[in-house]
Amino acid sequence: MKKVLSIVLCMALAIGVILVGCSQQQPSSDAETENETSGENTANTGSDVTVSPAGTFPLVKDKITFRILTIQSPMVEDYNTNKLTKYMEDKTNVHIEWDLVPQKDAMTKVNLVLASNQDLPDIFMGIEMGNDMLVKYGSQGTFVALNDYIDKYGVEFKKVLEYPGFESLRQEISSADGKIYTLPKVSDPYNVRWGQKMWINEKFLSAVGMDMPKTTDDFYNALKAFKEKDPNGNGKADEIPLAGAITGWHTNIDGFIMNAFIYNDSAGRFVVNNGKVDIVYNKPEWRDGLAYMAKLCAEGLLDPVSFTQDNAQLTQLADNPDAPILGAAPAGTSLGFSNIANQRWLDYAAVPPLKGPKGVQLSGYYLPIPQNKFVITKACKYPEVAYRWADLLYSEEASIWSRWGEPGVDWREPKEGELGINGKPAVIVPILKWGSIQNSHWQFENPGFTPDRLQSGQAWDGDPNNPERRWYVETQEKYDGFEPPVDIILPPLAFTADEATEYNELKVTINDYVKESIARFVTGDMNIDKDWEDYISQLDDLGLARYLELTQTAYDRQYGNK
Repeated sequence: MKKVLSIVLCMALAIGVILVGCSQQQPSSDAETENETSGENTANTGSDVTVSPAGTFPLVKDKITFRILTIQSPMVEDYNTNKLTKYMEDKTNVHIEWDLVPQKDAMTKVNLVLASNQDLPDIFMGIEMGNDMLVKYGSQGTFVALNDYIDKYGVEFKKVLEYPGFESLRQEISSADGKIYTLPKVSDPYNVRWGQKMWINEKFLSAVGMDMPKTTDDFYNALKAFKEKDPNGNGKADEIPLAGAITGWHTNIDGFIMNAFIYNDSAGRFVVNNGKVDIVYNKPEWRDGLAYMAKLCAEGLLDPVSFTQDNAQLTQLADNPDAPILGAAPAGTSLGFSNIANQRWLDYAAVPPLKGPKGVQLSGYYLPIPQNKFVITKACKYPEVAYRWADLLYSEEASIWSRWGEPGVDWREPKEGELGINGKPAVIVPILKWGSIQNSHWQFENPGFTPDRLQSGQAWDGDPNNPERRWYVETQEKYDGFEPPVDIILPPLAFTADEATEYNELKVTINDYVKESIARFVTGDMNIDKDWEDYISQLDDLGLARYLELTQTAYDRQYGNK
């Protein structure tokens, strides 16, 4: 009997060992389940760490450490003693070991680490990785898919996904395989949505006795008057009616003007018509817009250096020390081509969207683009905790800290009667100036969400010439309402690794040719009547059909049935 009992006990012990071994090798099924035996809504990560219930803090009882590789901002004094670092550690009980790399070496370091597959950090943060990179290393298992963590542990990020106007955000950050490998920074300032503007010198308009242009003909007549009537009054024919630049925020000439002929976002120049992706730069309306700009250039109203000079050179024209000489320039704001220290930027007012000869009157419009800012790697022993740590950064408290700093020190609550940039009751009164060297935040190189309620809710000092207020009013009064239907705007797309290689090659080749052709048509190096058909044929030869096919495939996969 004792012998039989001994055998039974040995067998039971052996089975127990086997079961323990299996549970250690397969933590994923049990690791993310709630700890029902304790009666608490906690989750075991598959190790000795237990994660607190979603939405509660600290995240873990015993402090753990994550190594984060991020870009070292020259605006941040010390990441280790930073106030946001301390806030996050106090709140979550997670300590951060910073692996800081200079901006110019960041992607080199990231690529080397990923290629070697050694010494991976727990987290990459503030490193913008393209969708092709995400799906490549995600499919290899180097990057952790976050879908399940978002669904199970998401609290603050789920609020962002449900925020009005951001209902498609989950699709936008999903890779071609349907998995989410990154958490974004999402910012939505009102002014930026209508970033494509034209600015005209109001003193010049007054000097030549003309009103603000409303049509393409009005604009032509104003520029012609600037050239011929000496609006700066120095007795010299030194005025440059219109100029732009190839660098700068919306300083390209074709952006604003072309929207009087056909919709032009100046980027991919795509449109979506009833679910079909198309481009605009082979259409007759595009040709009409080129012809209009060619006329301006031929008559000396548009400076041809606009297609070669950079933004610094454009600024030199606007801030010419001898006399004002620049009549008009495209940019997101007049500070985009004139220094704030030089009060001349105040002479420029925004030109409303011009009505073209066929009645087209549109403004460029840009939906918020999520910036990939956070990736968890396979080296992370506690991915649930890492996700929860990032999820906290989407809370309003943490997002405000990420952008404006410590409450009561770097910003304060508004007093009764204080108004925001948008003219409504203010939400936040900044104290710390953005762009200053500081130790309050990580220069917002992290996941977070700052909707327009916060951006435009920043307190306004009452000065009508406050740049932010002036920019807001110009946008609201002149551009809001002239945007195209949102459903024609192509949203962000995700490609498979194979698609991405081919797509990116076609994208560079075709876009470079389009930019080159715009310059050549406008400056007269190509003739709009004689060379248009050759231009169309060259687009076809460069692979336009395949480019559109790849774009359509990605669009259908990501948005077609949603």
